[in-house]
Amino acid sequence: MAISLPNQKFSKQTLSVLITVFLACFIDGFDGSILNTALPFIAQAFDADVGTVSWLSLAYLLTVAGTILIFGKFASYGFLKKLFVSGSVLFVIGLLICLAAFSFPMLIAGRVVQGAGAAMLLSCASVICVRCLPEEGRGLGFGIVTVGTFIGIALGPVLGGFLLSSGSLKLIFLANLPLAILCVISALLLLPKDIVDKERKKFDIFGALLLFASMILGVYVLDTLPKASISDFTVLIPVLLFAVCFILFIAVSLKKKEPFFNLRIFKIKAVTLTLLASVILQIVFGGMLYLLPFYITNQFHADSVLCGSLLLIEPAVTAVLGGLFGYLSDTHGKRIFCILGSILLIVLYVWFALLNPAWGLIPFICMLAFSGVCYSMINGPMSGRLVDVTPKSEQETTATIAVSCMYLSSVLGTAVFSALFTAFTSTDGAVVSFGSLSEEVFRLGFAETMLVGMLCMILVTFLFFVIKEIRMKKAE
Repeated sequence: MAISLPNQKFSKQTLSVLITVFLACFIDGFDGSILNTALPFIAQAFDADVGTVSWLSLAYLLTVAGTILIFGKFASYGFLKKLFVSGSVLFVIGLLICLAAFSFPMLIAGRVVQGAGAAMLLSCASVICVRCLPEEGRGLGFGIVTVGTFIGIALGPVLGGFLLSSGSLKLIFLANLPLAILCVISALLLLPKDIVDKERKKFDIFGALLLFASMILGVYVLDTLPKASISDFTVLIPVLLFAVCFILFIAVSLKKKEPFFNLRIFKIKAVTLTLLASVILQIVFGGMLYLLPFYITNQFHADSVLCGSLLLIEPAVTAVLGGLFGYLSDTHGKRIFCILGSILLIVLYVWFALLNPAWGLIPFICMLAFSGVCYSMINGPMSGRLVDVTPKSEQETTATIAVSCMYLSSVLGTAVFSALFTAFTSTDGAVVSFGSLSEEVFRLGFAETMLVGMLCMILVTFLFFVIKEIRMKKAE
């Protein structure tokens, strides 16, 4: 028996697999958002600036972005169930490390282990969406992934706010432990046995290591540069190492017949422009998502419960509308939703830049809801569109690349927007800790950072506009 929607038909097995994927995306979104709610309080506890405490998020996001392509290769070889179960178990281990952490470095170590587990889960999720869904159902499929992620993002701040009000940061990590264990059980029971591709290509481990090193060094430079001169050896040496690793990665990828990452797909204009638009969009979104709890805490003097409740609004709207816009994009075309959503985001970031907390909470709440509408309008259609314009032989890899770029972009967004905000709020070149920032200085720094986001969204709108609606048959 199959369950049908107009133009889509899913078997019970496909639906059970999608439920497992939904759960994995949920715990990933939940984990990130519940921690984000706690970041201002962690910063105050350690007397840290906004940039330093951001490494709790960066450690997780960077690990996901750096390893997801590696795990995605193994997923495309057919090791879906083994990877999914292993990733779930590793995620649980990471949570246990965070619960047992007695220092800030140990907490970051736990986040790295969590990131590796999440990378396994998400690499499988992207391959499953390509393998299990028909072409005309991918917008809905990626919409379901978006819904799972954003329901997790929505619930995290609310629960995090209540848990923080108890005065224990440990509860933030304990909250996700039952869900992670449930993900292990779901994977064991619902995922079908692996069907391994016996003619799989040779794995390019050298290329994978070069790309991972480039990511780590690049983010470190972005985070460190606002605090030190380029002539400083702590910045100059990583810059040179980044350049060497990245150039070597490009050279190796172009030379090998079976590279870790096939750079030749960028010869397809639609692939290049869609991926570029996706990266810029996620950089802006990741940066805004990181700064919002600091804004709410500083400007509205919100406690953890109010902060978490406000952060619920945007992802809740995205969760409700994500599947709908994904389905509509399958029937009416993906391009129109990408263009309209990006235009509305330009308006949103201008609104954010002009926002005055003296207006009260109602305008701010409306902005958060409006932001949720915009992102739900873009995310599913954009992911489905990227796969549509890619040759069939590269679709699974491209889907994994899209997820990797999403997390790398979130890393870059956190690092770039944190660096911009730190630069805009510095006094005579001296970095000011979050707890010492006045409301006026914070508001001006936030407004200037949001204007940068607006400029980025103008570029995204242009990129979506120039990419014509291309069907899969034309891309092959």
